[in-house]
Amino acid sequence: MIIATKIWTSSPSEGREQANHALRLLGRVEIYQVHNLVNWPAQLRMLEQLKREGKVDAIGATHYDPRIVRSGSACSTGHRVPSQSRLSV
Repeated sequence: MIIATKIWTSSPSEGREQANHALRLLGRVEIYQVHNLVNWPAQLRMLEQLKREGKVDAIGATHYDPRIVRSGSACSTGHRVPSQSRLSV
């Protein structure tokens, strides 16, 4: 089984609260995603820190607005954030 969840807020502090809550419940997360690429620069920094701490294996994006893809594509093409659309079967 793979555990995946997501951050769905634009607030960095609320995003941290969501992540901490999920980690308290689950212990660790294999895939942590930024939903709709909401404030992805701030959320990505926080998720990368959790990854360095060994609490998250991979970081992704889910259900994003196509208008935002251009700003997130540099991040994705740098292999920092795999897009769900590239991973879906």
